[in-house]
Amino acid sequence: MKRLMCSFAVLLLLLVACGCHLQQQSAEDAPTFAYSGWAYGERSGVLRISDGSLLTAQSYPWTQYADHVKKVIIEEADGIGDGAFAFFSALQTAELPSGITYIGENAFSGCYSLQEITLCAPLQRIGARAFFECRSLQSLILPVSLTEIGEQAFACCTSLSQIESQSDSFAVADKMLFNADKTQLLLCSAAAEGDITVPDGVLHIAERAFAECNAVQSVTLPAGLLSVGSYAFSQCRMLTSVTLPASLQTLGEGAFCLSEQLQSMVIPDAVKELPDSLFFACTQLQNVHLPSALETIGVSAFAECISLQAADFAGNIKAVAVAEDNIPLTSLF
Repeated sequence: MKRLMCSFAVLLLLLVACGCHLQQQSAEDAPTFAYSGWAYGERSGVLRISDGSLLTAQSYPWTQYADHVKKVIIEEADGIGDGAFAFFSALQTAELPSGITYIGENAFSGCYSLQEITLCAPLQRIGARAFFECRSLQSLILPVSLTEIGEQAFACCTSLSQIESQSDSFAVADKMLFNADKTQLLLCSAAAEGDITVPDGVLHIAERAFAECNAVQSVTLPAGLLSVGSYAFSQCRMLTSVTLPASLQTLGEGAFCLSEQLQSMVIPDAVKELPDSLFFACTQLQNVHLPSALETIGVSAFAECISLQAADFAGNIKAVAVAEDNIPLTSLF
């Protein structure tokens, strides 16, 4: 018995002496795993970052908890680096310090559960795809200090119904976000529905500006418009028509792809190229008018357009460079 008790005492002393960085605490957000400059609470799902320099690193040590973190608290930092919290699928809220001046590319991309984030001055720049596919984000207030928003920064945020701008660099009207002079339409909010008319003066529709706006049924674009960005109207489930102006010169890759209810399209004569995947899987597309200046049809531009019945083209299709996987179109000539 004495030998057994001695063994138990030795074992207990060894455990106390060894210690380790695992710390079990009873407080709700107390760190279970504590490291230099940051800590993660396994019970609460809270990631707390005290050393802001870690947010500018090429790699981030907390990514091992990406599937479990529910809340991020950043105590002090100048900015958030590219991809710092990308694909933290369980993340619901993020508390940012008041000194943040930039949010890098893909910083919160793919945070499907992110419901709220407060952006404050002196924030100046939001990088490309910074909040891409944050599908639970419901509202957004752009601070007065903000001067730059990268491409697709808030694209595919399918619950983002309230957008407000306190910045002179951006304007909000008719549930759409524009640059200051309203020459670029950057984003259409999830609250948009029915028939949408883009205001006069807009020259460019940004990449994925209307992507997955599932309550929009038709869009009329203004005279003077020059370009439609890549995937601008992709995956719009209820979209049946888009009216393109004669001024249009450029359509981006996949601009209308996977908008399954789109029925017809008149492409203005100034357009010379139909890019890759332009109408990919537009399964209800029945009629299309091809531009007289057409020179190139990209890969899969009309792939899986299984209902296509008519294509109006005044030129010679044999003089057009047609890439592979466009049989639904070429079979009509």
